[in-house]
Amino acid sequence: MDFYIFRIYVDLVVFNIGFWLSAPGLLIKFWNRSKLVSSSGYVKKNGLFIVFEGADGTGKSSISTFAKKNFAKVGLDVVNASFPGKDDNTLGGLVYDIHHNQKKYFSSRIISNDSIQALHIAAHIDCIQNVIIPSLKDGRCILLDRYWWSTYVYGKAGGMNSGILDRLCSIDKLMFSKILPDKIFLLTRDSSLKKETPVDHWRKLNNEYLKLAKNEQKISDNISIIFNKDYKKTLETIKNLLHKLLNH
Repeated sequence: MDFYIFRIYVDLVVFNIGFWLSAPGLLIKFWNRSKLVSSSGYVKKNGLFIVFEGADGTGKSSISTFAKKNFAKVGLDVVNASFPGKDDNTLGGLVYDIHHNQKKYFSSRIISNDSIQALHIAAHIDCIQNVIIPSLKDGRCILLDRYWWSTYVYGKAGGMNSGILDRLCSIDKLMFSKILPDKIFLLTRDSSLKKETPVDHWRKLNNEYLKLAKNEQKISDNISIIFNKDYKKTLETIKNLLHKLLNH
């Protein structure tokens, strides 16, 4: 991508993020008027929406693949999505590449963690509006790798300004308030499956996820915390919970 075109693109993203942060009331009015919502304000969801959360190295990707195969066996049309995303020619793919290859775009300096998280939010909005909502309206099953929880956990662990982090999370929460997941699985372990991950940092992330999930369980009954120590037992637990969900 031409550097100047890329700079214009980033400026537009930053402008939109600024608007979202400064005018939440207008956003709520706009969202409620969207053609994608029912008269009650919620998206007319015909498919299942399932989220897999947890720090890197807890086994989310493998479990999500397992879930997709099980849903396919019963005839469900499954769509895998992830935050920010990795697909080529998507905003999520661009944000992922910027996050992990900053020197490719910014040779003179590293962009701040606050800015990175703001770009992630833009990718979340794009995925929700262009992938998740249309798929659910069409009766497909969405398996989402990461939720707004990751914005909070990674932002907090990265030392983000708490005020900025709260505002960014409020955007994520607003977007998800109309399409609440049918089930959220938080996967946790004693240690990361990725051996190269710094132990102290990973434990900090894992503990933040656990605290957040336990707080969310106080207001929602659709959250399951699964300790992924034995992979086969974890798969069996997931399979049973998905079976209950399908037959609910």
